[in-house]
Amino acid sequence: MVAGSNNSLSEWQEQLWSTYVRLESTSRDEHFYGRVKMLNALNKTLSLVDSTTQVTERTNAHIRSDPADVLLVAFQMTGCGFVRQDGRKARTEVGDFVFYDSNRPYSLTFDGPFRQMVMRVPRKTMALRLPNLGHLTAQTFHAGVGMGAVARDFVISLAKQSLEMEATEFTSLEFTAMDLLAACVQAAIPSHPPRRALFNRLCQKVMGDIRDPSFRTSTLAKLAGVSMRSLHRLCVENGTTPNALITQLRLNGIWLDLNSRLHQRRSVSDIAFSWGFSDISHFNRLFKAAYNTTPSRLRKECQQHCHLTSGMLPFPPDGAPPDVEGRQMGRRFAVATQMRGD
Repeated sequence: MVAGSNNSLSEWQEQLWSTYVRLESTSRDEHFYGRVKMLNALNKTLSLVDSTTQVTERTNAHIRSDPADVLLVAFQMTGCGFVRQDGRKARTEVGDFVFYDSNRPYSLTFDGPFRQMVMRVPRKTMALRLPNLGHLTAQTFHAGVGMGAVARDFVISLAKQSLEMEATEFTSLEFTAMDLLAACVQAAIPSHPPRRALFNRLCQKVMGDIRDPSFRTSTLAKLAGVSMRSLHRLCVENGTTPNALITQLRLNGIWLDLNSRLHQRRSVSDIAFSWGFSDISHFNRLFKAAYNTTPSRLRKECQQHCHLTSGMLPFPPDGAPPDVEGRQMGRRFAVATQMRGD
């Protein structure tokens, strides 16, 4: 499925808008060309970009007019490029991948012909796997060997086979692809600094308490032994906010319960209530925004495709602290079972 082939900047820009997000491109190449090929007919998740010298920017004005909440993962297939975001600049060469977030300004620079495979996913969904996502944009990760190569090859295979899949099958494997990317990034980043370790200990400490519907950010600050201002700063440093963290941890718990044989006889609403939600409509909206599926559909897909046992869970989100990430990793979908947790 080809989205189009354009030799003018205006046509190219329109194509990028319809495929990704609103942005602006300039080029000094007299023989400019640009093509975007959609690699799956089910949605806009995977695409192949083939173009040449240009600077493509997403500004605050673009964000105001098109507030898309997506994360772009770009795999460099040929050529090289630069990504600038959040005060960082990353150079991507063949075998590298990089994240950039549609919520904040960024620029992409290419000095010659290039090809990239781009994965477009809901930012909230990836943030559940990488809570410090805000610190990972415009950083180069290598996909030539090891975990990175496994993640890249899985995404390429997913793109090739997508036309043969049902939508539910593709969604399940799309989540697996995000798990593999998160595992690759976790293995690549340095050991957690003290503030990150404090954040992870807090996440672990509150898992039982957040089931209480009355649990608030003030409760979180009290358990952390810090002021509300310090709590907010700690959360922002780790790519979230106090309210978002509470919601994230509750959704993580619900995800695991929905995928566990131990809870298969419980209704979705009962599980949601047990994790502190009191409004099912509100819960369903949050769950759909985070995972791009409904709780009932997720449970049905897992029963059909994942062959659950009480000891194996498919691709759970990586929002848990490091000391339990290894146990989560071991329960992932079969293709990810060899991955290392922190």
